[in-house]
Amino acid sequence: TDAIITALGMSPQQLKSDAAALRETAKAAGTEEALLGSKPMLEIKAYPKVPPLKYSYAFGAGMLTLMPLVEVKPSDDAIDRWVGALEIDPAKGKMLKRDFAFFESSQDKLAEMRQMMAEMQASAKRKEAAKLKEQAEAAAAEAAAEAAAEEAASEGAKEPAA
Repeated sequence: TDAIITALGMSPQQLKSDAAALRETAKAAGTEEALLGSKPMLEIKAYPKVPPLKYSYAFGAGMLTLMPLVEVKPSDDAIDRWVGALEIDPAKGKMLKRDFAFFESSQDKLAEMRQMMAEMQASAKRKEAAKLKEQAEAAAAEAAAEAAAEEAASEGAKEPAA
């Protein structure tokens, strides 16, 4: 990611520092209203309408990351509130909603894949356990047969010859 950031003419260190500062601002604000009224958010609000704010997936991900920091569950309603409060073009809000829906869908699919992988591992372990049980039963039966053969041979040796 640092290579992409550098290729775009930005400093990876500055970007990380700005992100950390924004997270700290959100934590310090504590509430949605306080965060939306904070200096960094007011800078977004003050962004000139011409040319309009360039929406990117990274911008949307940043907005969605900030929401839980002020105890806001990301949702279409929350997105509408933030887009309105920051006076962002509603078309950009639709893009954010689309990206959020994609993110949620991806998270659901990831959870389903993890569940499927866990079920596959459990099935493989059950098969392995059954195989080991069969091997143990076969070894026990073989050992019992050998013990019976040895006992029979031992008893045959004890009988006097007639």
